[in-house]
Amino acid sequence: MLSPKRIRELMELAIEESEKSVSEDDRIHPKVGAVIANEQGRIVAKAHRGEEGHGDHAERIAFSKAEAADFTDFSTATLFTTLEPCTRRGADKKPCSERIVMAGIQNVYIGALDPNPDIVGHGEIYLREKIGNVERFPSDLERRIRTISRNFWALYYKSHLPSSSMYMALRVSEMILKKLKTANIDIDYLPSEHEYTLRDLSAYICGRGLVHRERAELMPFLLEARAHAFDEKYSAYTYEEDARRIEERWKKEFPGIIMKRFRIYDWQKRTLLNVGIGNGFEGVGLFDQCVNFTGVDIATESIKIAQSRLPKARLCLNAAEDMTDIPDSTQDIYVSLRTYQSSFFDIQEAVREAYRVLLPGGVFLASIANAYMEGNSLIKGLMPHNSKFVDLDRAHDLINLVRHSLTKLRFEEVGVHSGRAEEYVFGKKRFA
Repeated sequence: MLSPKRIRELMELAIEESEKSVSEDDRIHPKVGAVIANEQGRIVAKAHRGEEGHGDHAERIAFSKAEAADFTDFSTATLFTTLEPCTRRGADKKPCSERIVMAGIQNVYIGALDPNPDIVGHGEIYLREKIGNVERFPSDLERRIRTISRNFWALYYKSHLPSSSMYMALRVSEMILKKLKTANIDIDYLPSEHEYTLRDLSAYICGRGLVHRERAELMPFLLEARAHAFDEKYSAYTYEEDARRIEERWKKEFPGIIMKRFRIYDWQKRTLLNVGIGNGFEGVGLFDQCVNFTGVDIATESIKIAQSRLPKARLCLNAAEDMTDIPDSTQDIYVSLRTYQSSFFDIQEAVREAYRVLLPGGVFLASIANAYMEGNSLIKGLMPHNSKFVDLDRAHDLINLVRHSLTKLRFEEVGVHSGRAEEYVFGKKRFA
C-alpha cells in the first residue's frame, strides 16, 4: 500500500506531466497527465496528452509505455490521471476508462471531473462500478489542474444559474433579511462567507446597536427566522431541480460508504440519526427500512410532512447545532445529507453535537452539494448564499471545514468520497 506522502508526490508528478501536453489542432483541449506506479510506489510510466501526436490521450500512452517496459501485472499498480478518463471515443479508438478496466488496474486517482456537462462523472461512475478503489486528488491539487487548463474549463463553465431556478428565486439569506426588516432591524445585506453563523449575525446586530430588544431574545428570533425560511423553501421540495434527479445512484452512495469504509453491513438495524430530514422526501427508499431511525430538522411544516412519509420514524424539531431531544452516546450512525452547506450553519457546533450523540465507534457521515441542474445537464459547483455565481471551490472548502472539525475531536478514519453531485466526508468516533 502506498503511503499518503508517496500518493501526494505521484499526484503532483501527474500534474507536472500534464503541463507538457500538446494540442493536435487549433481547438482548445485539456492538458492531461498520467502516471502509473507499482505497488512499491516506483514509477512504471508517465505520459501527457499528445505526447505521441494526433491527440492521443495520456492514459493510453502511459499504458503503451508500461507494456514496452515489460510491465504486465497492472492489478498491483495505481494510476494517477489529472482528468476523468473518457467513456467514449471515435470508432477506431478505445475509451480510456475501458482500457483501465481491461488492464486490471484496481486503484485509480482522478484529478478533476470533466467539465463538459454531457460527460461529467460518467468516467468516474463507470470505474467505481468496475474496479476496487477510485479516489480524487485533494481540492488544492484540483485547483491547480483547473488553472493549468483554464481555457478548457471556460468552454463549459456556466457561472450563474437561470433566474427561474428555485435556488435563485428562494434565497434563505434574503428571506432572513426580510424577516429582520419587518422587526425594524435595518441591515442592507447579509454576509455570504460559509463560516458565518447565526451567532456571528447576532453579535453583529447587537454590536451595531441595530436591535431594540434584549440580546437574549435575538438568537431565538434568528433561529425562528431561519426555520421559517427553510420551511418556505423546502417544505414542498422534490427532485425537479435537484442534481440527483438525473440518476438514482446517489441512494447507494451513503450505504456504500457505511459498508465499504466501516464494514457496517447491518446498518439498517443500527440506531441511525438523520440530521436535516426536511420533508422526508429523500428518506423514502433510503431510511424507511431502518428499525431504529430518528430524524431531526428545524422546519415545523417540513417535519410534519416527513412524519406522514416516514410514519415509523421518531422525528424531533431540533437544530443540528443543539439537538436537545437526542441523548448522549445513543447513536451508531449520524448522517446529514446536504445540510452542512446551509445558510448561517455552524459546522463546528454541529460536529460537536454529532460527537456528543454518537456511541464510541459510531460513524459520522455528511454530504455537501456540489452541482445544480439546468435542463438535463449538471452545473458543477456550489453557490454562496448571497451570490448569483456558482463557485467551483466552495463545496471543497466546506468539506475541509468539516474534516478539520472531525480531526479536532479526534475522530478516526476521517476521509472524503466524491459523488457526481455531492461530496461526502466521514469519520468514526474513537473508543475511549
